[in-house]
Amino acid sequence: MQLIIMTVIFITDITSKEQVDSLLDKIKTTKTTIPEFNTSLPTTIRFGAVYRIYSPGNKKQEGLELGSVSFDYIQGIADKLGGTSKPRFGLGAEFNAGSVVSPRAGVSFGGDENTLVSLGTWN
Repeated sequence: MQLIIMTVIFITDITSKEQVDSLLDKIKTTKTTIPEFNTSLPTTIRFGAVYRIYSPGNKKQEGLELGSVSFDYIQGIADKLGGTSKPRFGLGAEFNAGSVVSPRAGVSFGGDENTLVSLGTWN
C-alpha cells in the first residue's frame, strides 16, 4: 500500500512575491526518490537515399546543387516504449534558390502517425 499526500497551491497573482515564494518553498521541499532502473530504447532499422541535382554544365558535381530528392524507410523491430513494428516511408525535396533560401517539402506515411506533411525553408 502506498500513501500519497498532495498539497494544492492556488496562484492568483503571478506578480505577488508571497505567492511565488510559497510555491518555490513547496517545490524545494518536495523530493521523491526512485530506485535505479535501466531500459533500452526501441530498435529500428533505417534506410535512406538522396539524389542530388546539379546544374547541367556542372560535370564535376561540385558546389551548391540545384536541389535534391530524398527517400527514407524506417522499420521498427518491437512494439514497446513508443516504438512500432509498422514500417514508415518518407519522401522529401529541396530546391536551392542560389545561396539565399532553400524551400523544402516532405511527406511521410505509415507507422503509428498515419500521414505527416512538412514545409519549410533553410538558408
